[in-house]
Amino acid sequence: MDAKQALEEKIALAVIGAVRDPAVPADAAAARPIINAVSEKIAPAIVHATNNEPIWQSRVTIGAVAGLIGGTYGLVLDFLDGTLPTAESLTAQVVVIAGAALTLYGRWAAKKPLGD
Repeated sequence: MDAKQALEEKIALAVIGAVRDPAVPADAAAARPIINAVSEKIAPAIVHATNNEPIWQSRVTIGAVAGLIGGTYGLVLDFLDGTLPTAESLTAQVVVIAGAALTLYGRWAAKKPLGD
């Protein structure tokens, strides 16, 4: 069960519990439309806010992969032309590659957003 399904299940249990409460003036037939409306509007926002979207839908992952590809491409080109890269060029490419790799690790290893 993914995060969205788990959240929708909890929403359903909460709504059904509230509708069954005699103090709540709601008809039991209203539970399903309420569950659907709340799940449709709230679940995607919560999944996004808690970093539970699949990694291929993560803008962080896409940006880091682009940086990793660009840095690696530049580094490979520096060596393929037959001359040694300058210290500045080598440093820049290594920093880009290391930064992208660290970003990917942080994104994939993250279990909750910063500050929680």
